[in-house]
Amino acid sequence: MEAIYDANKGDTLLAGGNNYSLNTIYYSDGVEVYSEYQFLGFAEDGTYLQAYEDSNGIVQVLDKEYGYWYLIDEDKTCYALIYPEPNVADAIINTNHNDMIISLTEADQTIKDIYREDGDLVVETNYKNDNASYVFQYVLDDNYKVLEYYCYDANGEKVSYSWVTEGNSYTYPEAIATAHESMMTRTVTFKILEGKGLESSYTVPVDKPVQLALLEYKAYTDEACTTTWEETADDSGMYTDEVIYLKREGADTTEGTTEDSTTNP
Repeated sequence: MEAIYDANKGDTLLAGGNNYSLNTIYYSDGVEVYSEYQFLGFAEDGTYLQAYEDSNGIVQVLDKEYGYWYLIDEDKTCYALIYPEPNVADAIINTNHNDMIISLTEADQTIKDIYREDGDLVVETNYKNDNASYVFQYVLDDNYKVLEYYCYDANGEKVSYSWVTEGNSYTYPEAIATAHESMMTRTVTFKILEGKGLESSYTVPVDKPVQLALLEYKAYTDEACTTTWEETADDSGMYTDEVIYLKREGADTTEGTTEDSTTNP
């Protein structure tokens, strides 16, 4: 399995100069119920790019230059999606980069069978989580790159089908393309009220609201943490510079005295 994982990591795939995408269709009782599309590679201007779309209308595109994602939700609103907690955004980017094709870790799967079919190498693996067990059937080329794979449940019913496309390009949705090229921007600054008082700033378009993805922290508009943060546009529909304070429940805000400031990028 190690050779298969290594062959399908982002660094290995992109070393050849081509972009990659992964389409996945999910089934229930043999009927398609949901689908996803993921892209890994570079835009026409050479910018590194990760993108995700699903059949519910969700679109999420990484803006690596500014360190956040553009998000289009189901009601077609376009946001600047920020993961402001330390190291979280980098971890997500790295995971998407290396695990887009095979999201399970090597320790999660055990090899069930290996054989050839129509000239392609096929590797079947067993996977079990807390709720159920599955069989994955990977179809590989001679360099162990995944061409397609199937997931079946314990009863042999198809759960999903995925296929990989090499050498394609990605077109920004209009709302994201407009936001990406915006010349009118604002600064959103985050201050963590504990430890060394880490501070980070992001440059986002003035006409796009910010959506926060928080794991452990809560966001406030004031340093005393009395008012929960909420994005509000002015009368013209634009958003202004702002400072957002982040604090974990029960955290000691007096620990440490050195402030560490980081701008994204």
